[in-house]
Amino acid sequence: MKKQPKALSIVLVFIVASVGLWILSSDSTKKQKTPPIVVQKIVKEESLNTLTLTEETEARLGIKIEPIIQKKVQRTRLYSGEIITPVGSLGVVTAPFGGILKAPKGGVPKSGDSVTKGQIIFKLMPLLTAEARATAAVLQIDADMQVQNATTQFEATKAAAERARKMFANGVGAKRLVEESQAAFDTASKTLEAAKARQKLQEESLNQGSGAPILITSPEDGVLRKVLGAQGQNVQPGAALFEIGNLATAWVRVPLPMGDLGDIARDKQAQIGSLSARADRLTQVVTPVVAPPFANPQLLTVDLLYVLHTTSEEVIPGQRIGVQLPLSDNDESLVIPSSAVVFDALGGSWVYEQIAPLTYSRQRVTLSYIIGGDAILTNAPEAGAKVVSAGAQALFGAETGTMK
Repeated sequence: MKKQPKALSIVLVFIVASVGLWILSSDSTKKQKTPPIVVQKIVKEESLNTLTLTEETEARLGIKIEPIIQKKVQRTRLYSGEIITPVGSLGVVTAPFGGILKAPKGGVPKSGDSVTKGQIIFKLMPLLTAEARATAAVLQIDADMQVQNATTQFEATKAAAERARKMFANGVGAKRLVEESQAAFDTASKTLEAAKARQKLQEESLNQGSGAPILITSPEDGVLRKVLGAQGQNVQPGAALFEIGNLATAWVRVPLPMGDLGDIARDKQAQIGSLSARADRLTQVVTPVVAPPFANPQLLTVDLLYVLHTTSEEVIPGQRIGVQLPLSDNDESLVIPSSAVVFDALGGSWVYEQIAPLTYSRQRVTLSYIIGGDAILTNAPEAGAKVVSAGAQALFGAETGTMK
């Protein structure tokens, strides 16, 4: 009877051990059945959807097919350029004498205004020195004497003309005497007017301390680059008054990084337009200028120059523009219309290849760049493969469910 508790203890230990082993075995089984990562089904590109359309649907979507072609493509690269005045087309007008600047009728033109040859920009009133004032005083006396002499001659010829007319009217004089006296009177009248004008001008010069005004005019048609003088300014002889440039032909300067110089076809024409590089904003073709090269060692740039033939007033020296420079490499590439390329949500580029009538398969391509309306491809179907050039976006929307 005393051995029963010991036997019961052995039975209990066995039961507990069995339960523990069962729990451990169960946990181990669960761990083996549950994978660490659950991978969903991966869709491979070769199993992408192939679309089959009806003739009615294809017509409604406006599907157009074009082959992939292989041709030489002239690549371009956008740089920032600047409109400048050509060398030799910029003139600086200086003051011939020291004096005071006066504005012409209508005011002094502003920088950027277009001017014509002979247009008055300033009136310069030369300042008189002490010696010049003494000389002017002598000239003033001489001018007064000329006015007196001209007045006396005027009165004499006037009386003679009146007397000749009266005698001819009374039938005593000849018509020839009337004509001669009238001609002498007209001459004396003009002489008196000129003498009075010189007298007035000499008086003004003497009273104002300046000589006769000198008209400073534009030497040619062009645009005022800078107006350096101002109304009432006292200038010294040789002082610059204004700069004028002829922009019938302008230059385009392109500061090019030295590392890019070898990539550019410098003997080919370029295009200028907006800095946004949109193809529809390219406005004009420019041609290279044969000029000595110029480099800026501080900025590590080399200047390329192009000629811009223009009559537009919108072209302003210093204006920043976009310049599409042609690159020297023009290897053959696979080309399709840019409308044939569609993009997925991750930026991948695709085309729809026609593999049978009314049947299209989406194929991945690598888009290198776009020139105008052409898309340049790599890793694309071979040349000659037919792809959808119009309606590709509609097919992509139908395939992905973004368009019904």
